[in-house]
Amino acid sequence: MIQSTILLDSVTPSGTRLLTLRVTLPKFILAELNTHRVFSRNAGSSRALNIQRHLASVSDNPVLPVEWGRDQPGMQAHTHLDPEDAAIAEEIWRAAMQSAIWAASQLHHLGVHKQLVNRLVEPFSWVDVIVSSTEWENFFALRLSGHAQPEMRHVAEAMRASITASTPTAVSWNDWHLPSITTQERVDIPQDELRFVAAGRLARVSYGQQTRSWEKDRDLAHQLADNGHWSPFEHVAKAVPGINPDCRNFMREWQQMRAHLDT
Repeated sequence: MIQSTILLDSVTPSGTRLLTLRVTLPKFILAELNTHRVFSRNAGSSRALNIQRHLASVSDNPVLPVEWGRDQPGMQAHTHLDPEDAAIAEEIWRAAMQSAIWAASQLHHLGVHKQLVNRLVEPFSWVDVIVSSTEWENFFALRLSGHAQPEMRHVAEAMRASITASTPTAVSWNDWHLPSITTQERVDIPQDELRFVAAGRLARVSYGQQTRSWEKDRDLAHQLADNGHWSPFEHVAKAVPGINPDCRNFMREWQQMRAHLDT
């Protein structure tokens, strides 16, 4: 189901707020989220998911359209199928899902790699996405509109609700926004390791797996940095006054860790 959870909500002394969310949404609308370039994001990857577990997950909890719009010219459906036709439409959708699962299973037994096999069931799959941003107004203006795809609108509603209910944590200048790091870990883990632990932990959304070892999260981050995979480091940022180029796609006053890796 569509979900939105705040991982961390930080605000600078002058009031610039940075939020990191974990959002679950239908995979078939992920491209619409990705068009918003003020967002930093990492998402679950079909290439990384175990085939058998993924197919079982799709079968047990498939994505279904939130409404069955009636065909008409244009990008929006202004009317809907009657209940009888909507029920038939759902049966057809579920049949297509079962057909895709069957085809994926056959390819798996044939020895085809998961980077192809898992693609067949993407229209019926959920995906977890880490999203960080300091700017939300344009996203909500577009995606809460009646012109938005209904599934995307429901995602935006969930995100807005979680943000509205959240109270930001005040940080001092030169403090770090470290999503996924607990208060106790800020004490227990060496300070120069915390940024890498946070980035590595967030990167694991691609695999759908977590580890209980902060050392493994740190090591993963260093491996990603060495290989030029810098996107997980965009969620980790330092509060610094003024406007500077290290903010990248964030508003002023938040220097992204990535800026110090890919220069």
